[in-house]
Amino acid sequence: MYSMTRREFIRNNLLFGSMLYGGGMTFNTNSADGSKIIVAKNDAVRIKAFTYDRRIISSLLDKTMKNLYGTDNALDAWEMVANPSDVVGLKVNCLSGRRMSTSLELTDVIIKNLKKAGVKKKNIIIWDRMNLDLERAGYEIKTRGSDVKCFGNDAAGFESELSIYGEIG
Repeated sequence: MYSMTRREFIRNNLLFGSMLYGGGMTFNTNSADGSKIIVAKNDAVRIKAFTYDRRIISSLLDKTMKNLYGTDNALDAWEMVANPSDVVGLKVNCLSGRRMSTSLELTDVIIKNLKKAGVKKKNIIIWDRMNLDLERAGYEIKTRGSDVKCFGNDAAGFESELSIYGEIG
């Protein structure tokens, strides 16, 4: 199984974009620093009452992951992103409320793929700034149990002193 450092992961994914519009294809471009921008398009993606079709999102994300990681199989790409023993944090952006936040459908598709790659549900954490932001965007707060967790920094707390891990503070 391929593994990468945190720095490699950030570099490889910093410019990763998945645009959900257009004509059913993916393409990529390499930037000067070696990062890729992946664009996935599909005319069938339409916002209806601020929800998206999970099947279409899943198909676009599969194409995007295969393209980004150079695999023929989306599961192989997800296995490069996370190992079964990893704890995975999904930082969503919910400050804008339901209409402009990270979609629940996209988050669900990512979780489904992480689980296929062997990540345990209890080791997946959806988080943002505050519980209230998450709730306004439609996320359900879950802090306990063996399911996917979802909570804000206000509920989890934070350290008053800066923690340093390697070169990251």
